[in-house]
Amino acid sequence: MPLEPAVLSRIALIGEATAPRVMTHARRCDVLHVSSVHPCDDVRILYRECMVLMRAGFDVRAAFFNVHDREIGGVPLIDMGRRPRSRMARAAVATWRMRALVKTLKPRAVHLHDPELLPLALLLKRDGLVVFYDAHEDLPKQIFHKHWIPRLLREPLSRAAARLLPRAFSRVDGLVVAARHIHDTSMLDHQRVVLRNMPLARQRNAPAAPGFQERERAVAYVGAITAARGSLDVVRAALRTGATVYLAGRADPAYLRRILALDAERVRYLGVVAPPDVACLLDQCRVGLAVLPPTPAYLEAIPSKLFDYLGAGLPCVISDFGNWHVDLGNGLQPYAVQPGDPVALERLLTRLLDDEAAWQRAHEVVRQLSKRYPTADEESTRLVDLYRSALDIS
Repeated sequence: MPLEPAVLSRIALIGEATAPRVMTHARRCDVLHVSSVHPCDDVRILYRECMVLMRAGFDVRAAFFNVHDREIGGVPLIDMGRRPRSRMARAAVATWRMRALVKTLKPRAVHLHDPELLPLALLLKRDGLVVFYDAHEDLPKQIFHKHWIPRLLREPLSRAAARLLPRAFSRVDGLVVAARHIHDTSMLDHQRVVLRNMPLARQRNAPAAPGFQERERAVAYVGAITAARGSLDVVRAALRTGATVYLAGRADPAYLRRILALDAERVRYLGVVAPPDVACLLDQCRVGLAVLPPTPAYLEAIPSKLFDYLGAGLPCVISDFGNWHVDLGNGLQPYAVQPGDPVALERLLTRLLDDEAAWQRAHEVVRQLSKRYPTADEESTRLVDLYRSALDIS
């Protein structure tokens, strides 16, 4: 079914005039996941949510800008075209296109992943759809670290977001959050589900992880590579140990060039790596890096990369944050350093890279700690239950 000409004409006035490529997946579906910000291979959206829902029997689609593949992991993808550079244009284009797409696919539920799509959530609710919203971060706190927002505006915008977001969330059928502290208010208790970024289950019949001697004298950093995460200083400290440093994740191009300039031979950037390949990477390295700066988001929430290291049984060096120790226990306390202390980081990395007995002790701590946490599939049972309840499926 073609998209409505009237809708397309409005899109043309906003910016890009190309319609979403929906014809190969144009039959009705149960669930449509939509993001205007995240890439089409986002691990949380595709692997921890869409694929889990598919295995639970739901017919799922996912729509993004800049899609180049028809599907990933069996999840059919819909291309919204080229992502507009302007944030306002991006939100407007996504809103109009997704409303038109919903009329074509007629999903039973729509799952939105970005704050700029909240107006679309309210429009879809007005149209009578079941709508879920996914909060990947605590927006009122993250506003303070949005470099594109003028500093003088960050505090009033944060206060406004803290006041208005719960009202908007109360209108949707389910609020999914990536950590317990995100939008933790009694106003939303009846509909709020915590879906942490737990490690993906290792494949059945996968070979046993190599021991200390079989691994390369290397450290791994998995996740976004940006100045806000302090990646440059962490890599610099790791290089002083003489180790090879593997980086896997999306990177700011200019910032990545600065990192690669530290040592073009020993810093190896792998680009965006699919979860199964991340597991292979972690099995080849001796240490994982999860040393992040003390921003409000990191002080409160454990990063997903740390759960990946735990799931792989990989000794790791982490930030010495109180809330992390509350959640993880004291087992990783000996492997925690203060961000901004490169000497302590270098010393700890050297010990784990070169002392097999120390590595084995850390490996056992991590292995035992990983047993306390569910896999992504086990964690996602709450998401499946939320969907079944909202859609009245027994």
